Amino acid sequence: MKVSVLLYTPVRSASVALIGCLKLIVTVSLDTGAVQAVRLKETCSGSGSDRRMLERAMSTLRRMSRSALMAPLRVVLQNRRLAELSVVGYIYAAMQMCLMSFLVVYLTEALDYPLIAAGLALTTANVGGVAGRIAWGAIADRWIAPRRMLGFIGLATGVCAFAAASFSAAWPHAALLAVAALFGATAIGWNGVQLSQVARHAPPGQAGAITGASGFITFAGVVSGPPLFALLAVVTDGYRTGFVVFGFLCLLCGAALLARSR
Repeated sequence: MKVSVLLYTPVRSASVALIGCLKLIVTVSLDTGAVQAVRLKETCSGSGSDRRMLERAMSTLRRMSRSALMAPLRVVLQNRRLAELSVVGYIYAAMQMCLMSFLVVYLTEALDYPLIAAGLALTTANVGGVAGRIAWGAIADRWIAPRRMLGFIGLATGVCAFAAASFSAAWPHAALLAVAALFGATAIGWNGVQLSQVARHAPPGQAGAITGASGFITFAGVVSGPPLFALLAVVTDGYRTGFVVFGFLCLLCGAALLARSR
């Protein structure tokens, strides 16, 4: 089992997503400072005193911009609900990327599945994820509070991860596909409910910046999850431990959300 092969592909694609999320925070945070700088340049004339005043003002704006860049993250970390949702996003995103990155190689190496059959399982998981995003959003809108919905999703994801860890050649193919579909519906389909809650709890007028800051934390799970899973696979010489560990973390998140929703 080659560590470099296990690490490179998921980390490369995840890093692109993380950089995109960081660009969103930077753009939102620095916009006001940039506009003010342009106005100062237009206002000041070419005299020496005006240039010195402009330089001092630009220095102040740069300090303000750095502070503004970190402000959304500080708001997220200082708000209990936003911090909790961001941690949940981190764990769920890590599990999502591990499922999508390792399901096929797990089935082909551990269960000697043909590549086409393993690919069908991954396709089933992705289709389940599409259906899950729609279904969980509709349920959270009508019948179950979004926070509780995220809790149930975490519990179901953990159960599916444990089921995946128990896959064997004795499993009927239809049963394996059913688990893959439910695994995808939960591990891939949680994003919409979580993002809507982050936006809901953001301070008035800051939904974009706060969602970007929370997304930065969430995408840290996208980046760090697959390497950690790969490390567990190398250390234990198999993929089952990774599913168990990340499934347990999802169970903990789900249980915590449900316990605090009472």
